[in-house]
Amino acid sequence: MEFQKGKPETPARVTETLNPLLPMDLSPLQLKGHRFTRLHLEGIANGIPSEEAEVETAATWARHKTNPREWRVDLKVTFEPTRTRNLAYRGAAEIIGYFDVLEDWPEDECEALIAVNGTSLLYGAVREMILTMSARCSHGEFALPVLRFYPPDRSTPKEAVRTPEKRQRKSAGATGQSDRPPKPPSNLHETKTTPKSPPRKRSAGIS
Repeated sequence: MEFQKGKPETPARVTETLNPLLPMDLSPLQLKGHRFTRLHLEGIANGIPSEEAEVETAATWARHKTNPREWRVDLKVTFEPTRTRNLAYRGAAEIIGYFDVLEDWPEDECEALIAVNGTSLLYGAVREMILTMSARCSHGEFALPVLRFYPPDRSTPKEAVRTPEKRQRKSAGATGQSDRPPKPPSNLHETKTTPKSPPRKRSAGIS
């Protein structure tokens, strides 16, 4: 079934199965606030908009010293051309998020919740910001791929996550950058870094 541009449609067989009152509950992880400490989006004049790209992410998190239910997550996202891929853009974003874990959530599962759900929430904010910035650029809107984050594997070395090299995206143009990240508050400890995740093929871009 073909869809008209600018007018989303849904096949009748799917519409009939949708329930307008979807069940929901309060998430055990609450995002109390987030802010960007770095934003950079740069168009490349001789780049190829349809060229595949690679995205790198790295995350760290820390628990509050006196309140084990309060956490901070720092996420870095970068994407740029490689020697074999003449991309039309490069960019980077750094974001900090502050989270609360509800009291009824098991204590021994808090870190996994932060590592997966917390990082995913911040990455979603990065995607939205890059999309908003690129919409005002010469190459048009550019959407980062939707990623799936995994709990940390304590048996592997701590290192930044490198997502699979093959990614398809639209190009982007424009630049913007804020001040460098502030130093972490002294009331945080137990900083963790996400390990390397298994490679998975994904595609990106919007129409």
